[in-house]
Amino acid sequence: RKRRRAAAAADPAAARPSSHFCPISHAIMRDPVVCPDGHSYEKEQLATWLRVKRTSPMTQQPIPEDAAFPRNHALRHAIESFGAGT
Repeated sequence: RKRRRAAAAADPAAARPSSHFCPISHAIMRDPVVCPDGHSYEKEQLATWLRVKRTSPMTQQPIPEDAAFPRNHALRHAIESFGAGT
């Protein structure tokens, strides 16, 4: 426990849930969107990925040209709340 707390104090990102990080950039997401594969990604990172490939970054399954990428408001709120310490 002490080691985990010390690691979190040394690196605040270490204490964050993995769901807060974009699977593409590995950075904390600011504007997460949901891909048809069910995973959430940082909006700009996913847009850049899809300009090069039309596949899911996680599953490699094809992403339809007309796919919708709704914002993940619940995840964004969780990320913001975690950062605020609430």
